[in-house]
Amino acid sequence: MLIDRIIRAKQGDQEEMAALLQQFSPLLRKWGGKLLGEDGIEEMTLAFLEIIQAIEPKRFRCQEDGTVVSYLAQSVRNAYVQRQSNSSGNRTLDFPWTVRRKQTRTR
Repeated sequence: MLIDRIIRAKQGDQEEMAALLQQFSPLLRKWGGKLLGEDGIEEMTLAFLEIIQAIEPKRFRCQEDGTVVSYLAQSVRNAYVQRQSNSSGNRTLDFPWTVRRKQTRTR
């Protein structure tokens, strides 16, 4: 099962970690290619390694491969969104329906 492979990778099995990176490389290339800058794939690979290390297998109610794959895919997407928003600075989008609050000064 995939969760067993993740546990082994977390315990330091470098061959297992390399196999996981190989298995999920299409996903990492997909999101890494969308990041601005030339190091997008490396950024997503680092995010994937962090995700693997942060996984707590006991918290999965269902440890079937499909559930774990979905979790990893969503986590990688979330990492992409986080990195994309960090790289874009503090840009804001103005939509016609956005309500802006008046800022009050405190003295």
